[in-house]
Amino acid sequence: MTLHARDTVTGHLVTLTPDPASADHLAPGPLSSGRYRCMSCGHPVGLSRRSGSHSAYAPRFSHSQSSGSGADGCPARAGLQKEIETGLQVVIDLRDHLAKAWPGVQTLIECPEPQTPGEASPPAVIVATAGGQVLVIECPHGPLDDPAVQRRMQAVRARYGSGATHVWFFTEDEHHFRQGGLRDKAVRPAGATASVRHMRVRPTQQQLQIIEAGGAVYWVNGATVYVPYGGHEFIHEPKPDGEDWGGDVARRRNDWRISRPRPLPGAHWWGLVPIGLSTLRRGRAGFHPGEAHEVMERLERSQGARWAAARRLARERYEALHRPPPAPVADAIEQPPPAEAPSASPLPSAPPAETSPPSADAAEEKEEEGQQPLPVPPRPAYAPYVPPATPLLPPPRGPLSRLMKWVQRRG
Repeated sequence: MTLHARDTVTGHLVTLTPDPASADHLAPGPLSSGRYRCMSCGHPVGLSRRSGSHSAYAPRFSHSQSSGSGADGCPARAGLQKEIETGLQVVIDLRDHLAKAWPGVQTLIECPEPQTPGEASPPAVIVATAGGQVLVIECPHGPLDDPAVQRRMQAVRARYGSGATHVWFFTEDEHHFRQGGLRDKAVRPAGATASVRHMRVRPTQQQLQIIEAGGAVYWVNGATVYVPYGGHEFIHEPKPDGEDWGGDVARRRNDWRISRPRPLPGAHWWGLVPIGLSTLRRGRAGFHPGEAHEVMERLERSQGARWAAARRLARERYEALHRPPPAPVADAIEQPPPAEAPSASPLPSAPPAETSPPSADAAEEKEEEGQQPLPVPPRPAYAPYVPPATPLLPPPRGPLSRLMKWVQRRG
């Protein structure tokens, strides 16, 4: 059975295994003195030797001052002991990855001292030092309350100074990632030829508190680190008399913006940029995920181009809907064919037609036929009627022959 103990003198994590070499690095002296204490219960851990099948001695570590029913007499309940051991294994694996990724950087696992003697130790931390720079990595293995976060931040500043970089590495918890109902988001950084998918997570209250206090929050899964940025959703407000966000442009109205290099308060979700653990290098400003910050910067540039393209489409739609209709094109008027030129040979003149003026009835007939009527000359004025000096005698009565004779005489 492997036990993890805290060295109360150095504060470092000690791994106790049945390997014969496990006790070689321990400080000389009786282990029952209480220098090494169990990480799960806080009780002292003792060393005993037993003979093997080939008369070889293998170390055996147990709780020398406890008669608990747990593994090797640990009084901590089995569930708590398993949880602590699992969290410690994450820290150990991360320390091993950092040791390979950062040659020349000293990486140690330190165990904070519990507030009350005899209690379980707080989660172990990784302390990386190089060139006077200090990076403290917290690896919580359970939920944290606000007082615990504040205590850890104050303890780190008191022990390592205000210039130390304090970050928190959370494990990739499937429940935490999916409880908000968020799916991966397809993004395309500026200059990328294809879209990539970033996992999204809703931050917990403790993670928000860490960010607000100036800390950094990451996730770790083996040799992969996930660096968060803020995603703030909003709706484009159309400009008056210039944009229309209906039709095919409506889907572009719902948009989002990024906040970096750390998520700002009020973010609706956090997007996670995956980078290799080896890229978490140290620089003049301390340890920082430079590669992830470059991806965030490219996302911000793509964001501006995306907004400009959406507003251009909204303007084009507005202009198309409010453009005045084109003026109707008039139909071409058929022109009569040109008159033929008169022939050079003289034609015989036609006899003059009667020049009697047309009557009004004839003019009306012309109008009914659709032709232009000829002008009607005015009627001549007649002299007023003057009765004769001698009265006219009535025509004689009698046969028609006598009447004709009478007319001839009068004529």
